[in-house]
Amino acid sequence: MSLVVSQITRRFASSAQPVVEDASLTITPGTIVALVGESGAGKSTLLRMIAGLEAPDAGEIRLGDRLLADAHTSVPPERRGIGLVFQNHALFPHLTVEANVSFGLHGRLATEKRSEVTRLLALAGLNGCEKRMPHELSGGERQRIALVRTLAPRPALVLMDEPFSSLDASLKVRMRGEVRDILKQSGVMALIVTHDVNDALDLADRIAVINSGHILQVGAPEDLYTAPATREVALFFGPCNFLPGDAFAGLSSVGLIRPAGINEIWARPGALTIVAESRARSAGGFVGEVVASRFHGDRWEVRFHADGVSSEILVYAPEFCPSGRAGVLPRSA
Repeated sequence: MSLVVSQITRRFASSAQPVVEDASLTITPGTIVALVGESGAGKSTLLRMIAGLEAPDAGEIRLGDRLLADAHTSVPPERRGIGLVFQNHALFPHLTVEANVSFGLHGRLATEKRSEVTRLLALAGLNGCEKRMPHELSGGERQRIALVRTLAPRPALVLMDEPFSSLDASLKVRMRGEVRDILKQSGVMALIVTHDVNDALDLADRIAVINSGHILQVGAPEDLYTAPATREVALFFGPCNFLPGDAFAGLSSVGLIRPAGINEIWARPGALTIVAESRARSAGGFVGEVVASRFHGDRWEVRFHADGVSSEILVYAPEFCPSGRAGVLPRSA
């Protein structure tokens, strides 16, 4: 059964504008969806409405054929069949790992509980940790325990609110893969709320971008990156140059984005290249000055000021570009 959020709106008395307005989202079985946006975009409020912690003012939320919430009805959180993983893991500090994981297995025989805990700890790669206490675990281990504890009652949907915000950068990278593996092996559908684009790209089958309470675009990660519907979506996935619509006339458009209904060309820094001034001039590219180059490990970040263009153009180059006159062309040209 799918989760279907239809035209949800939520207002707070202290806010003139709705925090979430006319938002729709569908999650199908076995799918991981990331809801991404800046702080204050409305993503956590939308998650709280799905969880049952907030009630919508308009619209409805359905899980399969069950109505979970609308403007007049709200099923309590504990009766929704939805699991929630918090930012801080929220493990019970006085209970062992085994007791934490089995906490939601009410009404099961002791032998069934032990068997299920063993299965879930194996899924998390934490066999043998049954008797350890939460303070004896690493941050990544606590994250995995929190996730499999949520999976223990076999919810139809798992909600994760900024699940990696408390982890350091190197641990985040490893945990994204491990969490995705656990979710995929369990077969549960999941909604992950995050402000970190790397969380979304590493974890999600589909991404929904929310801004000022409105869902701007939903799609596969590669589609949102290569064909963003708005400037806001384009910028969420990294730097993007917004160029005049007549730029690079007659040249290959591979790697360039030509948005429908807008007389612009959108170009990621990696889709452009620095060339000699004469080549750019003869090929119909931009001519101007390289004003700065900064080293970023696998590339140089080059800032280019084109003649007659007010905003700088950002280009990723494989090697250092000295300042001075030069040109910019599409990398495929």
